[in-house]
Amino acid sequence: MFAVHSTGGEELMKVKVKVKEKGKVKEILIIAAAFFILAAAIGGTSYVSIRLYVNQYIKDNYERRVGMWQETATLVLDGGIVFLGDSLTEFFAIDEFFRDVTTYNRGIYGDTTYGVINRLDESVFNVNPSKVFLLIGANDVNKTKDSHETIAQNIQDIISTIKTNAPETIIYVQSLYPVNRDSPKSNPLEIGKLSNKRIVEINSLLASVCETEQVIYLDLFSHLVDDLGNLREEYTIEGLHLNAQGYKAVAELLRQHIP
Repeated sequence: MFAVHSTGGEELMKVKVKVKEKGKVKEILIIAAAFFILAAAIGGTSYVSIRLYVNQYIKDNYERRVGMWQETATLVLDGGIVFLGDSLTEFFAIDEFFRDVTTYNRGIYGDTTYGVINRLDESVFNVNPSKVFLLIGANDVNKTKDSHETIAQNIQDIISTIKTNAPETIIYVQSLYPVNRDSPKSNPLEIGKLSNKRIVEINSLLASVCETEQVIYLDLFSHLVDDLGNLREEYTIEGLHLNAQGYKAVAELLRQHIP
């Protein structure tokens, strides 16, 4: 139970937060969305406290997941398929959508290109996968001051490192997914500095990187947008993360690249 005290004498307000592997999408979004809305309503001090809480959760979650992969490195099967990225990957029910193949979810909520670079041993090389599906970069926009070119260069460094250390692994780079700021259910605090204009610019750079590195670029962006160029409202929870229908659409697009 996470309690938030109002600074103005209002009654105590409580928000339940549970952290577990199943049902994580709903629970983490409570942290990232409902907490911010609540804090904004009751004052700046509470907002700072909640922001610190979320940042600590992100740090702890990173360490917990990487530590688990270190411990289970001898248990994984060679030749599986790795999905590598941030929360959009962590929340993807990969086992359910691709039951006929061996998959490993190496997504971490809040992660950036730098975090991925630092955990390639645990996420990729210890798994010795046949394929890697990479989706990363959105959090770099919100959490760093890096230019689009720097973000693309970091992704190129990830690709190059995988190619050097796992030359038999086939690499797929997913375009960054669109966002939707216009939907009534959209949460600007969750979307942050992301905009479809910026995402399109980064995706253009990623397509060029993939051509240079001779890896496969997957344009999912154009399949997830509506007529106005926004993430389709029926695919999203709060304008950024996907719901079950959105992930079903992504799974259908990825299926043609999965044996």
